[in-house]
Amino acid sequence: MRCVLILTLTACATTATVSGRSPSGLHRTAALAIRDDVPGYQQAFTAQYTVPRLEHGYDRYWYFTESRPEERHQEFVAALNEATRECDVVDVYLLAQNAHYIDWVAEVPSEQRRRIRLVYDTAAGGARDGFEWLAYGVQAFVGHPGANIAPLWYVEFLPRWLQSHSLVDAVEHADAKTHELLSGPQGSTLAKMTEIVDGYPVDLDALWRGTKSRAYTQRHGGPDGAPLGLSVTPTR
Repeated sequence: MRCVLILTLTACATTATVSGRSPSGLHRTAALAIRDDVPGYQQAFTAQYTVPRLEHGYDRYWYFTESRPEERHQEFVAALNEATRECDVVDVYLLAQNAHYIDWVAEVPSEQRRRIRLVYDTAAGGARDGFEWLAYGVQAFVGHPGANIAPLWYVEFLPRWLQSHSLVDAVEHADAKTHELLSGPQGSTLAKMTEIVDGYPVDLDALWRGTKSRAYTQRHGGPDGAPLGLSVTPTR
């Protein structure tokens, strides 16, 4: 069943922007997520998975969907400005194949960027930007070092992070579950189905190496995916 979920998420249209706020009027935590211009069925399922969890896990949230590159640039920056100005803690989820969003975040004033607790980036090779993200003031960054199956990892990471608020716990949990799936029967099934759809064989070992997360924090750095000792206490 999980394999079907992952295949749908990697492969399943939605409104361009969704947002919400806590009915209490208290806005201590916020999240922004953006999905890039992939096929509509992929956008739809990513939104269906993500939006309810953001709605439940944060006081405020914004979810953007792009139909072409740069389409949501101004809206995204405006929302991030508002979030970092009005909320104590902001998490950013870059559910995209490109890494240019770092330039968008850089448009937010530096004193506000310090309120960004976490940036998670699904882009292939996005982990190489980890130290640059820290230089911009974000408290923690998580990415992947190469070609990856980030949707599988994300499905494990997001609920764990929202439940525990411990980055080391959420990252280690998602890594372990992803490795378990790729190294087991479901991994073989996934490889066969991907070969049928895409027409080329999948090296599961290489896919795992590209997926295994790299995490960077202001406190601990993050050389080459070294284990983290960061525990972020919940603010909500």
